[in-house]
Amino acid sequence: MLVGSTVTFSVVAGGTEPLSYQWRFNGTNLPGATAPTLTLTNVQFSQAGAYSVLVTNALGSALSSNATLTLSFPTAVVRIASTNIMAGRAITLPVLLSANGNENGLGFSLSFNTQRLAFASAALGNGAAGATLLVNATYASTGRLGVVVAFPPQQTFAPGTQEVVRLQFETLPLTGITNVTVANTFVDQPVLRELYGTQLQSLPAFYSNGTVTLQPTSFEADVTPRPGGNQAITATDWSQAGRFAARLDVAGAGGEFQRADCAPRATLGDGQLKVTDWVQTGRYLAGLDPLAAVGGPTVETFLPAGSTPGPRQLRLSNTNAQHGQTVTLSVTLDAQGDENALGFTVAFNPEAFVLAGLTSGADAAAAHFIGNTNDASSGRVGVALSWPAGLTLAAGARELARVALAVTENFAGVQPVSLGDQVVTRCASDAFAGELPMNFLHGAVTVVPPNPNPAIGIVAGETNVTLFWPRWAADFTLQTLAGTHAWSGAWSNLPVALQTNGPLVSVTLPAPETARYFRLFRP
Repeated sequence: MLVGSTVTFSVVAGGTEPLSYQWRFNGTNLPGATAPTLTLTNVQFSQAGAYSVLVTNALGSALSSNATLTLSFPTAVVRIASTNIMAGRAITLPVLLSANGNENGLGFSLSFNTQRLAFASAALGNGAAGATLLVNATYASTGRLGVVVAFPPQQTFAPGTQEVVRLQFETLPLTGITNVTVANTFVDQPVLRELYGTQLQSLPAFYSNGTVTLQPTSFEADVTPRPGGNQAITATDWSQAGRFAARLDVAGAGGEFQRADCAPRATLGDGQLKVTDWVQTGRYLAGLDPLAAVGGPTVETFLPAGSTPGPRQLRLSNTNAQHGQTVTLSVTLDAQGDENALGFTVAFNPEAFVLAGLTSGADAAAAHFIGNTNDASSGRVGVALSWPAGLTLAAGARELARVALAVTENFAGVQPVSLGDQVVTRCASDAFAGELPMNFLHGAVTVVPPNPNPAIGIVAGETNVTLFWPRWAADFTLQTLAGTHAWSGAWSNLPVALQTNGPLVSVTLPAPETARYFRLFRP
């Protein structure tokens, strides 16, 4: 009988009723065992021995002959796990032992398909802590791997399913649309299959093989044709990556975003689409980096772009303008000589300015320049530009872009123009698709009205009077003076709620009963 089994003993006795029963184990009464049958569950070696029963009635008793319970261990099972995975990714295959608790060590060899798997490493499993691991990878290139796991003398694996070793393989990319299943088989070369106990005695074992089902590979940066790609990196993938970085197109959540977000390469993306992803796509296209199976985030996480201290600075110029004029602001990078791509957004007040143009700067002639003016009416334009793979900007002040703004008549004074993250996320990339630290310096346009002294217009009605003046002077204070002479008396502030109507602001007041003067005042 196997350890862990359920065993039932029974007895048939005749005589004058009532009959009573008492079961014994090795001559000793078993408490509570007073039925014609005795059932033992999950039997262990300590329960192996002689079982008998004493049957008693009013006339006497009779002792049965002994029934001997002999136990043995079940056959241990060594198996390698089966799994499925996208080809091109690394896999870890655990080797498991269904242990009886008397196993001191084991050895085995594994045969695998070298056209689909490449051995990478081996490590002890969590069920073999304290054991010694020996790996024979001499024949790994031909698909044979030997493994030995051994405890110190008298130490054994704990009973139950134990993870003996973890084998890591690289899976090779698979093109097409059909899954491929490969077998991992236990063999005897270069290490003989063997399971043994603390006295180095051979123990029976069954070896269960496994399989790996490989799904066709979807590659990082494979973004055309949309939305599924075509398992190849071509020039159209690079162009599409630039459109994603410039936010001219939006990558769909899920697989498309996961492939588009390909930088940093080490983490298969960072949850943002930036010019670093465009650069990494170019590196795949140029063969500078081997293709990688898709992974990483599947949706975008918008993170605020921080400012990292350092000499690299992206800055907007400052200028002056009058109403109706068009001014051009330069976006300049204080380059350090390692920049391969840049992305940024120029943001302005759409009521103060109207976009008149967006072009590449004097030092960006060799770059691939993408301007996104889709949100210009909301006061945002995006820029993404990248130099050819491996090339970088020369150190020094480099003009990257020019933004032309037409000044409206709505505002005067200092009007900020800033560098932001919407439409295009601020980012500088090196030639290896690594993000570079960068500071940002915003700009401004100081708007000077043709006549710095705003004039008040007036429309009188029967019961009220409406005053109006240019919107750019909305920050002036409206004051009033009663009397017949504006040059005598004290002016007082008149708190009002202004109404905006295009380039004008206005206020409607009750018609005064006596003569009254109004003026706009700025200290």
